[in-house]
Amino acid sequence: MMIDEDNFINHWLKQEYTKVKSCQLYCVNEKLDKENVKNFLAKKVAEHITTPDLLKALKDLNKEKLAIEIENYVPTKDNIRKGDFGEILTVENLVQWQGYEKSFKLRHKSIINRSEEGHDVFLLKINSDEKFLIGVAETKTHMKYQKITFQNAHNEFKEKLEKDHQFKDALSYMKKELAKDFPKVVEKLAIYSQSIDLNEFPRENWIFLISSNKPKNVKNHIENDDDLIKSMNFVSIHINQLEEFIDEIWGMCPNAI
Repeated sequence: MMIDEDNFINHWLKQEYTKVKSCQLYCVNEKLDKENVKNFLAKKVAEHITTPDLLKALKDLNKEKLAIEIENYVPTKDNIRKGDFGEILTVENLVQWQGYEKSFKLRHKSIINRSEEGHDVFLLKINSDEKFLIGVAETKTHMKYQKITFQNAHNEFKEKLEKDHQFKDALSYMKKELAKDFPKVVEKLAIYSQSIDLNEFPRENWIFLISSNKPKNVKNHIENDDDLIKSMNFVSIHINQLEEFIDEIWGMCPNAI
């Protein structure tokens, strides 16, 4: 299969699956040189921080002026660049690998150099029988994975699960996100979400741990946690020279459209 912008994740990254207690652990490493995917990823990053309507409005600008305009939506703070990159990589993994519908939460940030409250990633999957499944993810992007990385991600996920309003807010956001392209889906989603307790909404829970070093103890950290969220999916992604790669992708982003 030829590599393109809709399947590059599966060409680039290799997942190894392990069952740990009631959870799933996916250890992910690069199987293809990142040089082969960086153009696709840079374009995806640009799509996540802009909107089709914005790009349509700017369509008559020459490439240089368009790049200058897109640059206005690129975060400049180091921690925000890392965090936003991790969220985009998480979305693209779940869309290309798990079949979720695309979500573009970062398009709607009110302040570019600030993290938004609520779930890092919130996605919808529509099964063949038109049943809904929500995917909720917490993402941590660090140059060096440590035990505290796992603990913080797991604890923050649990705290967010306890805040019903964040789930309701995320669900409302999802309806607005899908309304233009999938109006019938949004109608069914609205009816379905009103008919059940939101705590019973079918969902998959994900924690993505993205790091430059190759974690060796994620499995042990899961096994030694006595307060695990049941059926949690842990995805540990190892990317060589991650910090340099993140900076390179953000630098390419304005010229990627």
